[in-house]
Amino acid sequence: MRTYCFPIVLGLSLIAAMMVSAPHAAAQLAEPIIIDHTCTDLEAIPEAWIEEAKSQIRASYGHTSHGTQPIDGMQLLMDDPANNGLYDFTTNGSVVTGMLSIMDRTPAFDIGWGDGNFHLRTRDYLDTDGHDRNLVIWSWCGQVSDLEQAHIAEYLNRMEQLEADYPGVTFVYMTGHLDGTGTEGNLHQRNEQIRAYCLANNKVLYDFADIESYDPDGEAYLHLYADDGCNYNGGNWANEWCAENPGSPLCEECEICAHSESLNCNIKARAFWWMMARLAGWQPYAADTLDCDMACQPSSGVLPLPVRFTATLTNTYTGFARRMASQIDITLPDGTGISRWRAGAANLDPGTSSVSVWINTLPATGMMLGESSFTLIGRDVTPAPFNQPPYPPSGMTDSASCTVTGIAP
Repeated sequence: MRTYCFPIVLGLSLIAAMMVSAPHAAAQLAEPIIIDHTCTDLEAIPEAWIEEAKSQIRASYGHTSHGTQPIDGMQLLMDDPANNGLYDFTTNGSVVTGMLSIMDRTPAFDIGWGDGNFHLRTRDYLDTDGHDRNLVIWSWCGQVSDLEQAHIAEYLNRMEQLEADYPGVTFVYMTGHLDGTGTEGNLHQRNEQIRAYCLANNKVLYDFADIESYDPDGEAYLHLYADDGCNYNGGNWANEWCAENPGSPLCEECEICAHSESLNCNIKARAFWWMMARLAGWQPYAADTLDCDMACQPSSGVLPLPVRFTATLTNTYTGFARRMASQIDITLPDGTGISRWRAGAANLDPGTSSVSVWINTLPATGMMLGESSFTLIGRDVTPAPFNQPPYPPSGMTDSASCTVTGIAP
């Protein structure tokens, strides 16, 4: 089963693994982080998590020409004055406040270059006195197209061994770029092998091929034999999309976009920043901390009617306790409203619920004849420090309701 970017929610943050001064044992991911074509919307990422990534992550990125594509797109984001420096980064490994530190093209070459000993070059680099990298990213060039299952298994094994030997460093896996052979080609089969491994073993995967298999509207082109230049059987999806969306920032021309179109580089840049935010601890949908449930039993009957009202608040956030406030409002059959009929607050540990029960008798009065609506409104009112990054913000609301129909005696 394919696991996409948004629904993935980590049970453990990687923040502990990103301490710059002394990288130490990385937290085991509870679920994989898969960065694919669904992970390109920068507006979905809270700016605080971009800043968190810049302050914590010290990356090295080994690649050759195809691997420059995310960097080329990131350069446009950095050069855009409208972004006010939010997406600033360095490529020489320097650590500068407000900038993501990337040691670009280091170690040298790519995963499959020459003898394929990327793992030995990684070890030599990480064993250097004074290295401060806590994230290692390696890109393929075109080698995956010609590799066999055993070769990919060896790549995965070498990555696994690096993770075991350098527990203070997070390693990013990658797929190979498209080559025009479609879903039946060897490239796709080997990429699927990498994906399956990352999904099964809770790895971080920057899915290079998947990102360039879709246009920004989610239209798929892999089955139409798309290649790394965005060409497919029918045209060039990048050129076509930009012709239909003139003025889109996604179509801004990169100074260089190796082997491809600028749209592809711009999409990959956004996916790269999404990955940085995830590694810093951002959980998409992390604001979903609260769930409400309301039940009225029985739901109808002859007045006067004893009714059991059950209101449940649940802390759905797996990280920390949250403080939840609630109130129940009533709307009577004639439209009259009664606000804050019941109210309260509770501190809830992760995954726990607060259940309140009231038993009230609805009187045999005309105003109670018909459907009365009882609405539970819950709000996350968690105080600092657990209402700010790296924790979800307060303010989330949820609601639930039930009705009781009063019948004349």
